[in-house]
Amino acid sequence: MILSEHKEQNHTLPELLSPAGTLSHLKAAINAGADAVYIGGSRFGARAYAGNFEGEDIEAGISYAHFYGKKIYLTVNTLMKEHEVEEELFDFLLPYEEAGLDGVIVQDLGTASFIRQVFPKIALHGSTQMTVTDVYGALAAKEAGMIRIVPARELSLAEILAIKERTGLEVEVFAHGALCYCYSGQCLLSSASGKRSGNRGRCAQPCRLPYEVRDINKTLRRKNQKNPFALSPKDLCALSMLPELVKAGIDSLKIEGRMKNEHYVAGVTAIYRHYLDHLTKHPAPEDMANLEELYCRGTFTDGYFHRHNGKEMMSTKSPKNTGHQIGKIKTIRRGEIEIEHSEPLNQGDILVIYTNNNKEVVLTVPMRYNRFLKAPDTASLNVGQKVYRRRKAPLIKSLEERYLQEPPSLPAQGRFLLKSGRPASLTLTCRDRQVTLTGDIPEPSQNKPVTQEDLRRQLSKTGNVPFTFTKLSIEMEDGLFLPMSKVNQMRREAFETLSEQLIMHRPVSINRKNAILPKTRPIGNRKPALYTVIYDEAQLCVCLENPVVAGIILPKDHLTSEEMYTFFKKIRENGKKCFLSMERILRQGGDPEEDAALFSLGFDGIYVHTLNHLMYLTKEFPKQRIFTGPSVYHW
Repeated sequence: MILSEHKEQNHTLPELLSPAGTLSHLKAAINAGADAVYIGGSRFGARAYAGNFEGEDIEAGISYAHFYGKKIYLTVNTLMKEHEVEEELFDFLLPYEEAGLDGVIVQDLGTASFIRQVFPKIALHGSTQMTVTDVYGALAAKEAGMIRIVPARELSLAEILAIKERTGLEVEVFAHGALCYCYSGQCLLSSASGKRSGNRGRCAQPCRLPYEVRDINKTLRRKNQKNPFALSPKDLCALSMLPELVKAGIDSLKIEGRMKNEHYVAGVTAIYRHYLDHLTKHPAPEDMANLEELYCRGTFTDGYFHRHNGKEMMSTKSPKNTGHQIGKIKTIRRGEIEIEHSEPLNQGDILVIYTNNNKEVVLTVPMRYNRFLKAPDTASLNVGQKVYRRRKAPLIKSLEERYLQEPPSLPAQGRFLLKSGRPASLTLTCRDRQVTLTGDIPEPSQNKPVTQEDLRRQLSKTGNVPFTFTKLSIEMEDGLFLPMSKVNQMRREAFETLSEQLIMHRPVSINRKNAILPKTRPIGNRKPALYTVIYDEAQLCVCLENPVVAGIILPKDHLTSEEMYTFFKKIRENGKKCFLSMERILRQGGDPEEDAALFSLGFDGIYVHTLNHLMYLTKEFPKQRIFTGPSVYHW
């Protein structure tokens, strides 16, 4: 297992951003080399079932991070109801602001507006839940006061670079971890199937369930038992792409996994830290294997950076952590199997085999392992089946020893002065902080004068304070005496003061008068009009004949240009209103020339479905009447 070594680079490295579900996760991430950590609170985070932070852990976590010069971001990336913004958000955020929070990751525009008004000094980051897919969406985030965006994971590296170059915003991309089947923020499958909304932090992950695949043109059902997880993507691993991402100027590399364990957080962070600090190195097979054993669904994918999509991105055999393939079954006998393995097995290793009916057979390597392992349900196993290791005991032990026990020491420089007639002084320097502490005036020695060796020995005992002297200079006159107890007291108080200086954060900045929002007013008793979306000519005819239907909406991504023009003409001839519904997702800024020709028909309004299209029409077609569809979330 790699122990990270930070080295000077000839170029600016992106921030390495790691996840933390609890305080122990946060410490593991920072100990392993993270530059920043993102956490969730007890409310309003997209991972409601993670450990999450509250109470004393908030201040302790932020102080720990700031001591080591790292940053903490809070996920507030769910949609919020009116009463939550008006009555709960201020009290929820206040302890984080008082503790020195560095940034907030948001999805909801109302939330962003509230934070900007009430907590003006907190940096706002646009969550991937905002579905920013092009320059226009990024500009909308910028106008809302955000300094950084996390674009949709479906974007190519070229699209991401275009956003950065044309907006000047910081760009954060996912580098490792789970992928979603749908654009983040746009998936309603969990809401529809399990009454748990991903946009409220409660995704039930229905994409990880088995599905029956049917041919839409046939009645034949295909059970697909060997590969039933048709919607389950593999995990992302961009380790080999780090030089390319650094060269592209990406500002932050994000590791997914606030619900994963401390070993995952520490291990993945440490490996990415090492290869960021040694960009010319190609990832070693051992490190790729370690990443797989920490968490992997079959094999990794490098995501969408250089592809649009593809079945090679899917983990259709299992949605769970399979780990790293270490061999295959060589021999089967009653209750036991022999494994032909390419790597040594260790006591405590956990192995997994997938049977033909897609069941897991889980084995633990015992203390005395000699060829054969006891295995349940050997009748369901076959010679030649793959064997995976999802827990490597030596790797776990190494991570615990290096990152989960003692905190790392900070390098410090010291200067001790001892001169006749002047108080002794100790100056400590760490990063950009410096403290000087004075003590007693030394006396002429009657018996045994203090020596440089005495002072160096006592000052170097930093004790429980996580500092290590990289340089300690001592300037003194001979023949003086100062009790070592006084030297110890100076050292202790100086390091305590230095620690306080390192974790000191900006003054709290709160605009309390803006925390009280004006109450909403009733809109009156206006009679609603019924508009319907149609997808073919048969539906059009039904709507044209129905007097209740006041207007018809034509979806651009479901109808051809010819159908669009024909349907528009028929709708107008029948005296009904006609609206255009833009594509659900806008990539690379749309086609203004094509849209101008379509808009020339004279629609009564244009429906948009994301902030990208909203800003696109506002900038390029300011005279159009714009309607926001239900997926432009305005709660």
